[in-house]
Order: sequence, then C-alpha cells, then structure tokens
Amino acid sequence: MSWQIKLLGVLQIENEAGEISDVMKSNKGSALLAYLLVTNAAQPRELLADLLWDATSTKQSLQNLRALLTRLRKWLPELEVTRKQVRFPAETAISLDYYSLLAGLDSDDAEQISAALVLYRGDLLEGFYLEDAPRFNEWLLLTREKFRQRVIGAFRQLCGQYQAQNDWVKGVTVAQRWLALDELDEEALRQLLQLLAASGQINVALQQYEVSRQRLWEELGVEPMDETRQLVTQIEAFKETHGGGVAWNTVVGLPTRPSASDELPEPDNLPSHAYVPYQRNRDFVGRRDTLLEIGQALLPEEGDAGQRAVAITGMGGLGKTQLAVEFCYRYGRFFPGGVFWLSFASGQNVAEEVMMIGGERGLGLYQDAERLTQADKVGRVLKAWQEPIPRLLIFDTCEDEALLTQWLPVTGGCRILITTKRGVWSPELGVTPIPLHHLARSESLRLLQKLVAGLDEPTADEMATESGDLPLALYLAGSFLRRYQQITPARYLQQLREKGLLQHPSLQGRGVTHSPTGHELNVARTFALNFEQLKAADEVDRMALRLLANVIAFAHGEAVPKQLLLACVQDGADDLMQELLAIDGLTRLLMLGIVREVASEDVQIHRLVATFSEVELSEAEVAAGRTAVERQVIDVLAAQFTKTRFLGNLPFNPAHLQWLVQKGLARGDARGTQLPLWWGRHLRDIGARETAIAILETAVSTRQDLQLKDDLILADLLALLGTLMWETSRQDEAWPMYEAVLTIRKEILGETHTLTAQAMQNLAILHRQAGSLAKAKTYYEQALSVYEQLSPPDEQQIALTLFNMGLLLKIMNLFVESEAAYRRSLTIRESLFPATNPAIGMSLNNLGVLAMQRGDYEAALAYHERGLQIRQETLGKRHYMTAWSWLNLGHTKSKIGLTVEAEHDLRCSLAIRQEQLPAGSEQIGQSLNYLGQHFYHIGDIENAQHYLEKAVAILESKQPDHYETADAYICLANCCLKTGSFASARDHLQRARLIQEKSLVPDHFFTSYHLLASGDLAVAEGDIAFGRQCYTKALAIFAETAVPQHADWQLFKDKVAAVAS
Repeated sequence: MSWQIKLLGVLQIENEAGEISDVMKSNKGSALLAYLLVTNAAQPRELLADLLWDATSTKQSLQNLRALLTRLRKWLPELEVTRKQVRFPAETAISLDYYSLLAGLDSDDAEQISAALVLYRGDLLEGFYLEDAPRFNEWLLLTREKFRQRVIGAFRQLCGQYQAQNDWVKGVTVAQRWLALDELDEEALRQLLQLLAASGQINVALQQYEVSRQRLWEELGVEPMDETRQLVTQIEAFKETHGGGVAWNTVVGLPTRPSASDELPEPDNLPSHAYVPYQRNRDFVGRRDTLLEIGQALLPEEGDAGQRAVAITGMGGLGKTQLAVEFCYRYGRFFPGGVFWLSFASGQNVAEEVMMIGGERGLGLYQDAERLTQADKVGRVLKAWQEPIPRLLIFDTCEDEALLTQWLPVTGGCRILITTKRGVWSPELGVTPIPLHHLARSESLRLLQKLVAGLDEPTADEMATESGDLPLALYLAGSFLRRYQQITPARYLQQLREKGLLQHPSLQGRGVTHSPTGHELNVARTFALNFEQLKAADEVDRMALRLLANVIAFAHGEAVPKQLLLACVQDGADDLMQELLAIDGLTRLLMLGIVREVASEDVQIHRLVATFSEVELSEAEVAAGRTAVERQVIDVLAAQFTKTRFLGNLPFNPAHLQWLVQKGLARGDARGTQLPLWWGRHLRDIGARETAIAILETAVSTRQDLQLKDDLILADLLALLGTLMWETSRQDEAWPMYEAVLTIRKEILGETHTLTAQAMQNLAILHRQAGSLAKAKTYYEQALSVYEQLSPPDEQQIALTLFNMGLLLKIMNLFVESEAAYRRSLTIRESLFPATNPAIGMSLNNLGVLAMQRGDYEAALAYHERGLQIRQETLGKRHYMTAWSWLNLGHTKSKIGLTVEAEHDLRCSLAIRQEQLPAGSEQIGQSLNYLGQHFYHIGDIENAQHYLEKAVAILESKQPDHYETADAYICLANCCLKTGSFASARDHLQRARLIQEKSLVPDHFFTSYHLLASGDLAVAEGDIAFGRQCYTKALAIFAETAVPQHADWQLFKDKVAAVAS
C-alpha cells in the first residue's frame, strides 16, 4: 500500500485513497513511524523501546514495543521488523513532505528552494507530545528546532538572492511566507520591509510595521528592536524626501509607469512570472487611445493597493482578446506581481484555469508533484490574489456577472482586465466598461496594407468601407488576398458587392489557417454565437428581437436615440410594464453586444451585424420593424413641424431619414413616397434646395404612378415642390403644381380647411410675383378668413398669412398696413414658439427691412441684431438664412455711417452665400447689389460700379422683374452720372422704370428714388424743367411713406430747391 505522509505541521497519515490510517489511533505508533522516517534508517529495538517508554527496565520497554509492533504490522504491512531492529521503507510513501523539502533545500536553484519551502506549513510534528516518553520529546524538540533553523536559513538565503537579482516581487512573496512562520520574528519582518520598500510599496511596508509592532506589544509587551526601528526611520525619510509618492524607478531602476500619460509603451517581453497563452500579433495596428485609457485605469500607483476591474466590451470580431494580448505585452512589465491569463469561456473550467496559474509555471505556490486537492490549490491562489502586490489578471470572454462575482478578488492589489461582449455591468461590481469600436479608417488602411503588399490607398479605402472597419473582417479580407494573389483587389471588391459580404468565402475563413487567439475565423458564425442566445420562448428575448428588427431599419452604423427606438415598440399609451419590457429588451441586446451604447442616450449597430440580422430575422419580422420605424419617424417629425414649422434641426441624425427615404423610394409604396416630404422639408430648411427638388420630383412621379384615391400626401409633395420652384426662380414650373394642390384639397377637404387655405396662399405668392397684386391680396384674404373660422383658429397659419400679406402690402405701397400685418404675425409667433424659433427671426428680418426702407434706422438695427442672434443660435453661423441677417444688418449700418462694420457684415453675407449657393444665385446677386450700394454711399464709385455691374448680370437673369433688380439699376445709373456716362445712366434708368412698372403699383414709394435719379440726369443734360418735374413728384411720393427721421428728407428737399423757378 502507498501512503501520503505529512510530518510538517499537524501529522497526517493517509492511504492513496485519502483514508486516514489506523496508525493515527496510536500516539506511540505515530511517534515510532515519525522517528523512523526522520532518521531514515533501521533502528535497534532497545533504542526504540527506551525512546518511547519511561519504564523501570529495558525489558519492560521491549515488551511494550513488541505489543506495539504487533498492532502496527496490521496497519503498516510495509514495516520491516527483525529480532534486532525495526525499519520503515520510506520509498513506499507516494508523498512525504519532509523528504521533498529536504531535497529542495539541498538544491542550488533558487526557484526549486522557493517551491520546496511552500511545503513548510508548520513545525515538524507540530503540537505532538508523548506523556511518558521524555527522551522522545527531547529528541523531537531538538530535531524540530534544528530543522526550523535550516528552513529559516533557506528563507534568508532566498531573500538575499532575490534582492541581488532585483526580483522584488518574488522576494516579497518569500519574506511574507517567512514572517508567517513566526509573526514575532523581527529578522523576517526587516527582510519584508526592505523588499516592500524596494518594490515601491512604501505605504504597505509602513502598514506592515505597525501591524507587527502591535503584535509584539500584545504578545511580549515589548517594542521592536533598535535595528528594526532604524530601518523604518530610513523608509519614512525616503518617503518624505519623495513628497509622499515614491516612484519605483528611484529604487529598482525600472519604470513602474510610462514617463508620460500619453506615452504608449513599446511592446516588450512578458515578465518572468507570467502566463499568457498567446504570442503578440505582429499585424496588430491602432487602438492607441484605448490602450492608453486601459493603462490609466489599471496601472498601479503608490499607496493604491485596491483592486480595479476594466471590461473591454463590444460585439464579436472587434478584436477584444487581441487588444488584451497587446496590453499584456506593452504594459505587463509594470505589474510586479505578474501577468496571468484565465479563460472564462466555460464557467466549469475556471477553477482549473486558476489552479494552473498557481503552479510552478505561474505563481509558484505549490509543486506539480504535490498531491494537493483542487480546492487547496485554488485556495492558495485566491489568498495570493489578496496580497497588496499589483498583479494583472485577464478574465477572457467573461459574460456572466455571477461568474465574475465568484472569482473577483475582494481585496488586494490585483488589476482585472475583462474581455466581454456584455455591454452592461451592475455598478456594484465596480467594473469600468471601455467600449471597443470599429477601427478608425486610417488604422483599417494600415492593417490592410500590412496584409496585402502593394495595396493602394483608394482600393484599401473601398475595402475598409465594405468591411465596416471591423478588424476581423479586415483581417480575413487581407489574408484572403495575401493567400490568393491571382485575385486582384479590384476583382475582390467586385465579388464582395456581387455575392454579399458575409457570403464571400474570405469572410468565412477561406485562405486563413491560423487564428492569433484561437477564436472563430468566420464573421457570420462569430455573430451567430450572440444570436443563438436569444430564445423566442423568453418574453424579454422576444422584445429584444423586435427591437433588433427596428434598429436595422435605421441607417446602419449610425447612432439611434434610445427613446426613439423604444417608442417604436410601444403603442404610445402610458403603460409602465410595456415600457419596462422594452427597456429590458434593449438591455439584453446591449448585454449580448449586438448593439452598443453611444454616449448615454444613443445605441448603434455595426453595418455587418445589421446585414447579418436582416438574413437571420424572418421577412415578416424585418418588414414589421421597418413599418414601425417609418411610422414613428413620421409621427415625430409631424409633431415637430406642427409645433415649430421648422425641420432644419432634426431630433436624430439626418442620415436616418435619408436612409429611410432611399429605401422607401426604392420600394415605391405609399409610405415610401411619403417619407420624401419630410426629407424635402428638412433639406429646404438647411438650404439644400436643389437636392430637395431632385428628391421630390422622384417622389411625386412615383406617387402619381400609384394612383391612390384621395391622396393628400401627393398634394403636400406638390405644394413643397412648387414652393421650392418659385424660391429658385422657376415660377412657370410652380404654377401647375400649386393649381393641382388647390384642386386636390378642395375635392377632398372642401373650401374651409386649413390645407385648402394653404393652397390659396401658395397661389397668392405666385400672383404677387407675376404682378397680379390685387388677385394675390384676394387669395391671402380668403386664406386668412378660413384660418380664422376654424375651431380653434389655426394660429400658425394666421401668422404665416399675415407675414406674406405684409410683403404684398409693401409692394402695393401700403407701408403702414404692411407694418401692422408684420407686427401681428410676430406677436402670434412669439406666443406660439420658443424665443429662438427661426419663424420669429424671419418676422424680425422683414420688420427690420421695412423700418430701414422707411428711414427708421435705429429700429431696423435692433430688429436685425435680434434676428441675427436667433438665426446663429438655431440655424448656425454659415446657414443661408443667417446670411440674410448679415446682409440687412450691413445695409442698415451703411445707412447710419458705420462704414467698417457695414462692409464686414455685407462681405460675411456674400461669403456664406458663395459657399452655400450656386454661382449664379439671385441671393449672391443681392449681396453684390448691397455691397455696390454701400460703396456708392461712401463715395467709392469705382468699387460701387464694379459690384453693381456683377449684381445686375445675375439679377437680370434670375429675377428680372423684381423691385430690387430695379434698385441695382438705379444705383448703377447714379454711378454713371458721377462719371459723366449719361447715355449709360439713361439706359439703366429706362430698365429700372420698366421693372418698377411691372412689379410695383403706380407712384410706389420705391419709385421716388428712380424719379430723383431721372431728375439728376435731366439737370445734368440741361433739361431743368423736366428735372424740376421729376424732383417735385419724387418729393411728394417720398413724403407719403418716409418717417420724419428719414435721413433722405433733406436730400429730396435740396433737389427741389435747387431747380425752383
């Protein structure tokens, strides 16, 4: 029979099955066996008898021995007994700690000695005593002490060797084990304090001293020896010298942290006490910022012995394990306690992983030959983890909170780096998630060009786009091209687009024979591992699948607001349980890494995961998700438009609406052709009118082909398209659209409906532009009447109609009525909208223009300054509507003599318009016109003529019948008068007259300046009588509208006086 015998510590004798030997029932038998083992020799029977019994005679002792041996031979058949001596063959024991320790102590190798010392768990036969055997007790006491001193000598030797080798972490471990033998041993304490200080753990050293000092006082009533106190004084002085923070490099000569927080350490060998099963991947690129972030979170600091945990989170294929491997090789040397990798992929195997790192290849807490149970081995590792020494532990593929809780150290200096798909962790665990994203495009290009020699950047860029910058997809694509070099990158790209990315052999692992981390080399199967965890029988998982069908309906790869996504699966009712279920479903997707959190309010799905999901989900599920998203988006936009009449700022990324429009138009169904209405409104509000026209023309054509009955959406599309047409000076194309809108709405809704009134307004605008002012006024009045008759009145449309009427009334020379209409519109808008709403800015703009034209420059300046502030805050500094405010503000400042500011504002307006609009836009012509007028006003005739000529070239083409075009011609005529070019002045004035006659009512206020210039020409040519006639009529017209403070009053009066008879 084989035996497991432990002589160190409490005596244990067990058979190979782990059963306690009957020998343990006899103290004398146990003492006899221990003596034979320790002496390792055959012993005379007389010696054994006298050793074990204090009898009156040797004869009596021999009789006692004979009786004992008779019993022992039943329990120990291996016992060799002759008439003269007794021997126990030690070779029959399969495990004998005493012999193993002796063999280790005889070694010259420090690692073997250290491993052997682990066996010394207590003194030889600790606590053993025989009542009537003084000679045995004396022998045991002497042998025990002698052996103890030998062990202490070995500890002393090891500490010295590790100090000489600067291997502080191993030295600390050995010194701690030494002190554990006797907590009152000050030599062991001093060794530990020195090693702790050398390893940079100054605070830990001082804490250890205080613990030992208290123990000495409690046990012996003494203070530490002078030698110990002197050492502590030196450590305290060292700490004070370094300002309380001791850098390890000042002691060890090696850095404990990179020299700068933004310095990424170069890859290096792993520390000697490390276990990482993977080599560093030489193709690894990028992730610099993430590595730095992990380093900042995990690097040990002086005085901070607390455990920290960081989780690299994200879906499969992002390279989480690769990143952890890279971190080990770049930062491992900064963890004096070593680097140890544990796979958490299978919860049942974690104990084996923990046990493995405690052996000779890892922490060296036991020898492989020891017959320790798994529980004993794991227990030693967990105890070591609670030491204050910083160690880096990698928990790879840890997805279960309960599993993490089971193995997470509760104290000590361990730093935990977790790789996981799980995106949500309970705060109580103290885990800091660091979400891993796809590679930056520049990093994707580097990886591809590393893998594929000679790959040009444009082709690499296309490949990265197709792969969604997913590291696994990039690696597989690059490896495929490296393996099959006869397939060109261009041909490969064509194949990807024809076959579909996930169906191409390259993304299924073809051409790759090695996985750097042993993980799946098939993108689709990598994703499938997550999807397989969603069970249709589970209520939360069913909700997660619904949400997944919704999220893939949005633009792939773009952030989706959580609230918008959750609203897609709720019926709008205030149902708490439904809301909680939706939140749980979204959390499930985040936990599985199928979607990731962006900031705190949005989620995002990778384009490849979205593509995979479209295949995995049923057609019905995909269609239901798309329908829910489109309906919710339309509802959200309709609510915003009803409230603000403005869609320039969407409540989500505009890319989603663009994506839905593209998909909807491709389908060509009713809702698919409704979405362009909202996209067109957004594009119009941000100034992209030509793009909006192209989209809406396609939508209208497709919608008309559907031949839907009572199609009000078609009317809305035509109305918006018609508005864009007249805004871009294509009135002829707008007429049939507006007329069709009025016809559709009258037939479906009747005469007294807000949408019918809106159609009337649109036609009123066209009649106004065509010069049919009275008819335009009639349409406006009819529309206003409809809005006011509604219950409740449509205040938004009333304000809009009054605003449009204000412009018409000004053209009709009814300036007072125009101002009243503008003011009433502004009052309504201020009661309906936030103070920064663009509609309020528009009202302020037109009131400012009206005030400036009538000569109230101070009021105009106030209106325009407030309008500019609103537009900059709401629309942005470079918006085309903001350019209107800069233009009118500059024009007003020019009138009141703020010359430098005026030119700045006017040029700012021109720059925005040139940046945002086509070169021949009428708005650019307008800015050039106002700049020309400004230079004329300050006497710079050359510049004035330059800008005015460029202005009329555009305005004559884009808005030939607009009164502002006439103003440009009048100012250009004045320039010609200044330079003596009377013929040119006459031509310009003639063109201005024709425009004014067509666009304005007779004797309009604006014609006063044409008459003034005509009088100047007549006087210059000697026709004083005609000049007097012109001046007199100009003054009369001017006097009817201009405010008393108008700066031009004196000009008109002086002209009349100069030609008085």
